[in-house]
Amino acid sequence: MNVLEITTSGGHPQRQDNTSHVVSFWHIPGGCDYSNAEVHLAYFSNEQQAKVFENKYAAMPEMAACATIEYHDVIFARIKSKKAACN
Repeated sequence: MNVLEITTSGGHPQRQDNTSHVVSFWHIPGGCDYSNAEVHLAYFSNEQQAKVFENKYAAMPEMAACATIEYHDVIFARIKSKKAACN
């Protein structure tokens, strides 16, 4: 997965003012280095394009999941507050 795949699908690698949906997916280096796996995000202003991207990468190893930007913000705020509480 690379930035070109995101942009040709109608998405952006960074949040835009008109972002309405986010697709999160796993990047596993070499397809097998799970100890260095990272979650990546693709931002979309069109729900249909986000769903097509999600469906394309829904299987392992990417396991893409689509959410509205509002839901994404709530989830990531909770993660951030839990990380802060652990430090």
